[in-house]
Amino acid sequence: MKPKTVQQQNKRNSISWSDVYFYAEANKEPFQDVNIVTLKSYFTDKAYDRAITELGMVDNDSLRRRACEIIDGGQVLVSEHVKVSSEGIRVVVDCAEVNDDVLWTALDLLAQALETLEGSCGKVIFGEPTSFKTTEISWLNLH
Repeated sequence: MKPKTVQQQNKRNSISWSDVYFYAEANKEPFQDVNIVTLKSYFTDKAYDRAITELGMVDNDSLRRRACEIIDGGQVLVSEHVKVSSEGIRVVVDCAEVNDDVLWTALDLLAQALETLEGSCGKVIFGEPTSFKTTEISWLNLH
């Protein structure tokens, strides 16, 4: 059974901050950085990473133009996911902004991913891959 995405989730979240803290303390777990990122932001970063790989370090306008071409060409696909590594944890959530509701959703996704990974590093993907157009990403249209 696939974990629910933000859009599919319609029940109140099942974990709390006290649960997270208690679990970490009880298991003597070291605390790690947890970054919660919107799917569009992660998507844009991937497009820029690809543009940098192709062009190298060039002026911002050239880099932005190439990233926009990559985006509108459908060359980048992303999904909601949790990635656990030795450097920290990244939770990518399909949302407009990270607010309190998204925070709880991210914690639920994190709990599901940690259970799936059984204490190992790795990546757990939720939902289907998606892509965006530059017209859907407001900060790309500012220049």
